[in-house]
Amino acid sequence: MIGFLTVSLMALGQAAHSQTVPVSQPAADDDDGAPTTAPASTTGPESASTRPAERRLGAYQSSIHGLLDPIAVAIDDKKRIYVAEAGRHQVAVFDQLGEPIQTIGRRGFGEGELHGPAGVAVAPDGHVYISDSGNHRIAVFDRSGRFVRQWGGYGTAPGRLIRPMGLTIAGEGVYVADAGNDRVQVFDRQGATVRCIGEWGLKAGQFRRPIGVAVDRARRLYVLDRDNNRVQVFDGDGGKPHAWGEWGPYPGMLGAPRGICLHEGRLYAADTSNHRIQVLDPRGRALYQWGIHAFMPREGDGKLHFPSAVAVAPDGAFAVVCEGFENRCQIFGRMPPGEMPPTSPFVQNDPSGQSHFGVSVGLSRRLVALSEEEIDQVSIHNLVDGAAVRISMVGQHGVRPGQFIRPTGLDLDADRSMLVVGDAGNRRLHVFRLKQDPPGSLRFIPQMAELTRSLDFAALRPTTPGLRDRPVIEPTFIRRGANETLIVLDAIQCVVVVLDKELKVQQVWPMAEDQPPWVLPTDVALDAAGKTVHVCDAGRGAVIAYTTEGRRQREWKADGLSSPGGVAVGSDGTLFVSDEFANRIFKFDAQGKVIGAWGTQGLGAGQLHRPRGLAMTDAGDLLVVDHGNHRCQLFSVDGKYRNVFGATFFVRPALRGESEGSNEE
Repeated sequence: MIGFLTVSLMALGQAAHSQTVPVSQPAADDDDGAPTTAPASTTGPESASTRPAERRLGAYQSSIHGLLDPIAVAIDDKKRIYVAEAGRHQVAVFDQLGEPIQTIGRRGFGEGELHGPAGVAVAPDGHVYISDSGNHRIAVFDRSGRFVRQWGGYGTAPGRLIRPMGLTIAGEGVYVADAGNDRVQVFDRQGATVRCIGEWGLKAGQFRRPIGVAVDRARRLYVLDRDNNRVQVFDGDGGKPHAWGEWGPYPGMLGAPRGICLHEGRLYAADTSNHRIQVLDPRGRALYQWGIHAFMPREGDGKLHFPSAVAVAPDGAFAVVCEGFENRCQIFGRMPPGEMPPTSPFVQNDPSGQSHFGVSVGLSRRLVALSEEEIDQVSIHNLVDGAAVRISMVGQHGVRPGQFIRPTGLDLDADRSMLVVGDAGNRRLHVFRLKQDPPGSLRFIPQMAELTRSLDFAALRPTTPGLRDRPVIEPTFIRRGANETLIVLDAIQCVVVVLDKELKVQQVWPMAEDQPPWVLPTDVALDAAGKTVHVCDAGRGAVIAYTTEGRRQREWKADGLSSPGGVAVGSDGTLFVSDEFANRIFKFDAQGKVIGAWGTQGLGAGQLHRPRGLAMTDAGDLLVVDHGNHRCQLFSVDGKYRNVFGATFFVRPALRGESEGSNEE
């Protein structure tokens, strides 16, 4: 009991000290904020004694399995379910029971082709509108799947888009979360620009990665402002903003939310890192929630694991929840009258929870740095005889120097006792000095990292050539090059920034007016000399090499390599590439020939689920961030399984030897 009390108090303290931005609150009015589809009431108000008991959503019904990174969903008036499968570059259509009907789109760059669709909406005339995120445009298809039109294209001018995400249709308007430009754009249904709303920032009316939109019947616009962990509400002209929400695990708080929808005057939020669906009124008051955190591997049947989107059927009979992390959707119906849906008895997203490693890794000598994506911290581990022991935690959630929101990029240099963190949500780099124990000692060091400096890309932007005409740089991935330079890859804008050892901008490539050279960049690595930059591009299914000045050198591709998610380079020029959706590791020689591959999907020793970041150890082994399994695995360069560390329930099958020790082909 004492242990549980400690966890709760830690989480409560963290929520109380989280950084919030003062915003104006809406004045009370008589409009309930119901969506455009809500029927008008034909009777007077009911008294408490005559009002029927509410039947809340949240009763598990069934699942749609076999999807590939489903991250957005819509339901039409015929109860057909439209799922944006980013991993297959298509929208899959199902009936209300989850039986497949058809698919829309295919992988590519031309008309009717998609790359990483990230939003979907259905108009009353049956036309399907898709945020074609990798191609930076909106694509429209008719109900049969025939291509109709498209608009947008990479850029910052009105009408141009960078990584469009959620979208919705209200009247003749198409509202799009233009995430890469930190704004919302409103178009008519033919694609003509009506208005742009917002810019990067923390104040009311500003966004940090707007990712979802909804519009009520009064034409108020609700924007899911992900990195600010809030919902902002605007009037029909895009003005008078007010906001509610903050980071945390309690009702009404949010944890890196990914999707929203409106139905019958209620806002449904996919509260991703809290592993739940929250139901709120238009003013942000928490009404109820559903979802229990799936602690055991591949758990489902109503339990949730990083829900990424939610949609409610027009008649309110059921809701569909996407779980991109688990490659599935779950369908929920109505509870019996008056009953509440099941929820977790534990506080979510607290710092004492199990490891949920992010996609990137920093490794140097015996030290390993990994982001903890639920709690916005970085964990430091000590490699000892092939095993890893956590010895420190760095940072906490917040907006001040040394605090993080989505720490994704990591570079570790044990010889210089230096850790650099790419803080994607705050658009900053943080440099820490590490206090290391002598080799052979092993203990937890609470204050191991001391912040020495931060680089704020938002402050740098107005005065720096090459950055002025772009959105604020997001340091998604970082690596150290020759002469202590830092290579910073912004995976949203598809741009590289080269910094010298004083963190001054040396170069930016490609130029702002150029078409981005990559579709969906997922990692960056340098060769042993620190002079060749290798960029993973999941969209093109390739790794492309450049000089540090941005001159293209060569490309690595292979049959079966479809979605490269991580890259590492050995001292002899050998290249290792993880394939996130094929659950494999590919090994290339220095000439680009495939000389090995291993991996199958699963939890056993040597098996993988959505592998991402890679790094070479001093012993010559390959460390793989087995991202979907919440763990890291160590392999020989020939694919022989060595060891594993991470979340307990995901590590146990490998430690028990439940699969072969080598998956090499």
